[in-house]
Parts: sequence; C-alpha cells; structure tokens
Amino acid sequence: MLKGSFDVQQPLLRVQAMLSEFSRAERRVADAVLSDQERTIRDSVTDLAERASVGETTIIRFCRKVGYRGYQDFKLALAQDLVDVQGKTEPVLGPIVLDDSPTVINQKLDQAISGVIHDTASLLDLQQVETAATLLVEAQRVIALGVGHSGVSAQDVGYRLLRLGFPVLMETDSHLMAMRLSLAGSKDVVFAISASGSTKDVVDAVELAKRQGVSLICLTSHSHSPLARLADCILLTTVRESPFEGGSLATKIAQMYVIDLVAMVASTKSPVSTLGSVRTTAKAVVNKLY
Repeated sequence: MLKGSFDVQQPLLRVQAMLSEFSRAERRVADAVLSDQERTIRDSVTDLAERASVGETTIIRFCRKVGYRGYQDFKLALAQDLVDVQGKTEPVLGPIVLDDSPTVINQKLDQAISGVIHDTASLLDLQQVETAATLLVEAQRVIALGVGHSGVSAQDVGYRLLRLGFPVLMETDSHLMAMRLSLAGSKDVVFAISASGSTKDVVDAVELAKRQGVSLICLTSHSHSPLARLADCILLTTVRESPFEGGSLATKIAQMYVIDLVAMVASTKSPVSTLGSVRTTAKAVVNKLY
C-alpha cells in the first residue's frame, strides 16, 4: 500500500507508483486505466472489468488498494486530476474551455445536443422499442423508477403515460421504491431509468420486483450494467457521463427522446383510448390556464 507519498487527488501518479505492488489481475486494471483515462471516467464498473478482462470485484479491490473507497470515488478523483492537468471543464456536451464566450458555448451546446439525439436514434434497437411499447400497453400497472436526475426522467415517464391513459405510478424515493416493488404483481411492468445502470437503490428495488415476476424495461447508457442484466427490454442512449457530469443536459435530452418515442409507439397500439385520454386530461386542466 502506498504510504501517503501522494495526495489522494493524484490517482494516476498513485497507480503508476504502485505498479509493482499489484497482482496480475490488478495490473490489467491499471493498464486499462492508464491507456485511456478519459474513457475510464465514463466507463461503468462493468465496462472497465470487461476492458481489463477481470471481474468487477477486482476493480473494487484495485480502487481500494490505491486509496479510494470504491470505483466511483476513484473516478471522481481521476476526473478532477484530468481537469487540473488540462485546465478546462469537461461537460458531457463537449470540451468547453474556461475562456469560451457565451456565443461559443451556445454553439457547442447546439451542436452537441443535436448530435446526442442523432446518435441515440441511430443506436436504438427499434425492436426493443416495439417490445417496450407492447409491455406498456399490456401492463396492469406501470411503475416508473429513478433517483437523482434519472428520477426526473421517471417523472417524465409518469406524466407522459398518464396523459395517454396508462395506469402509472412514479417512485423516486429509495425507501418507497423498495416497498412499492416488494408488493408488485406479475402483471405489473417496471420502467427503470439509470444512466449508469449501476444505481444501487434502483437495482436493489428491481431485484425485489423480479422475484414477483415483474417485467422490466430498462433505460440506460450501459448495456452490460447490473440493471440491464435484469431487464426484459433494454433501451440504450449514447451518453456516458463522468462523475462531474451526473445529471447533464445531454443525458436528460437522450432519455426524454427515448421516453417520447416509446410513448408514441405505445399510443399507436391503442389509438382510440389514448386519444380519448389525451382529450380528457386536457379538459381536466383547461381551467388552470388564464
């Protein structure tokens, strides 16, 4: 173990200094990290494990060996290290340097958001979209889940499906989520959202639901994540965040695009009832406007 020679916010220096102390498997992790630091920031623990050809527990052991509590802690330090070295912020929407003018930032955001939608549309498996829509139409009840920024997207699912007349509940509190899914029935469908696919509160709750025979639609950016492994239907977005980018606009835009697409496809499967629901819900709030 490194004896305090380096600051905790110098992960690359720590890894390089400890190369001789790693086991063979840990050395493969170190090589993967050092060969592509920016990719590591965006990799989930599963992604890095696959890239290094090791188990996920080896990743955790490696991170603790170099002085961090876990992989997320290590990624946060690595992201900060790169920011310090490069002298710039790294939002998910492309490299925005500190001296960019509002005009330049606006242009970069415009280009990046357009790219996110195009890339997500290109990546999506439309058969999976069709499957997700069918599951929603046939569900006795839809339970939309997410925490943090993905919790906001889960609320989007709820609002969108409510307007279409689907029986839907939204849960963004981890305790209520666990209780709700422990009581879920086999005719319920869970629509779980997690950009990383490794959000523990969501994965733990979904595992409870799967024991009840619940079907799972998963919206994520990581196809081999713990959440995706539980899913009956996987909806992929292209955006992968660093620890500093959690809740980024690009992630939100990609999620909203997929949510809207699935809702539209679902509405075409029962057009009469969904159109009626849209009209009824619109009338219900018409007096709320001046």
